[in-house]
Amino acid sequence: MSNNLKLYHQCGFRSKWNFEVFQEDNIGDGFILSPYNMKKEELSKIEDEELEKSFFDPQFYALGDYRESFLSYNFLDCVDTLSDYINDRDFIAQKTVDYQNNLSVEYITIPTIDFDLLNTTDDFEYVYSLISSNDYEGNDNNLKILNEIIIKPFIKRIKEIEANKKVLLTVIFDENTARNNDKFAELLTLITSYDIVDGIYIIPKCSKSYKRVSNIQFLQKMMEFIDILKSINMEVIVGNSDIESLLYIVAGADAVTMGSYENLRHYDGTRFIKNEGTPRSPVPRLFSYKLLQWIDYTYLYPISQNIDMNDLFECNKYYEMTVPEGYKWHFSKSEPYKHYMMSYSNLIKKLPQEQHEKIEYVNQLFEEAKKAGSELLNCGIILDDNSGGAHISQWQTALLQFANKKKKGD
Repeated sequence: MSNNLKLYHQCGFRSKWNFEVFQEDNIGDGFILSPYNMKKEELSKIEDEELEKSFFDPQFYALGDYRESFLSYNFLDCVDTLSDYINDRDFIAQKTVDYQNNLSVEYITIPTIDFDLLNTTDDFEYVYSLISSNDYEGNDNNLKILNEIIIKPFIKRIKEIEANKKVLLTVIFDENTARNNDKFAELLTLITSYDIVDGIYIIPKCSKSYKRVSNIQFLQKMMEFIDILKSINMEVIVGNSDIESLLYIVAGADAVTMGSYENLRHYDGTRFIKNEGTPRSPVPRLFSYKLLQWIDYTYLYPISQNIDMNDLFECNKYYEMTVPEGYKWHFSKSEPYKHYMMSYSNLIKKLPQEQHEKIEYVNQLFEEAKKAGSELLNCGIILDDNSGGAHISQWQTALLQFANKKKKGD
């Protein structure tokens, strides 16, 4: 794979599909293990050989309303608010660090909190008053809280037990950080202030109108953020990502992820909050390596009548399973997701090693995607916004802007 790039399975609901393609087809390099979807007893059954290639995401994103599987780890048993967390922070760090250290995983992961998910009854003024340290020089109160109640206690425990594992710091990179240069710089300063931290597990958090992340500023700043971290020799693992990871790979990411369902390929913190309603079933889709898009299965018939399907979709064994007449497309069937995992893995394996060559190669992928989209249109196939290619021009803009900035820097 390009420049020792790793492709992790982002585990969640139906993670057995991820393990199946890993074990049967040698797809992926390891797993990001998910306590929200995998009970402690279930995780304990994973072979050490697989754990050694994986890491554990403690998933502290939301406080309160925990799922039964998450509660089986006993990390946040009595924590419903920030105030609760602050009072038990050292004990929480001890339990979470020790658990990871006793696993055969590659890293110890320091979690983070998504402040947008916190209980609105939290008294933030009271929370700030409980943080007595004055050694944080930044202005972002959320980062100050993270530093004082999570990062410091976790690092303290890691040092106490002299853990012999690399350390990952979980970071949510959101649209506010992308828009605000001060927040961007402050986050970088915090990340780089601890020499014990070997790498960053970065979670892109960006809203989207349709299926693809297409905010040009967000994508550019994500690429810039990754590039800066790599310039100071930090490992960068990008979680909860989808096809846009091509851009993150160009910027220098050491690892990206693939997941089955969309909520594993795009960060939406609401999945960590109990929802009383019944979730809406997703429309079955098939990944196109040429269009760099997931295509609604109802378009597959008109496409097959006009274009050689092999030009758009990788003809692997899982694709072949969807071809027979009478195949019943349904979001709960594994074949389309396994097709994606195999096809996407093969796509990124072809990326060159050198950054300037990656830029040229990915730019060519974007050009070919636009051309293929035009050919469909010429055949009278009008893809809807969730299957169309509008995102390609935005991705290409982010790519070329990054390339131009690198040239000027050189």
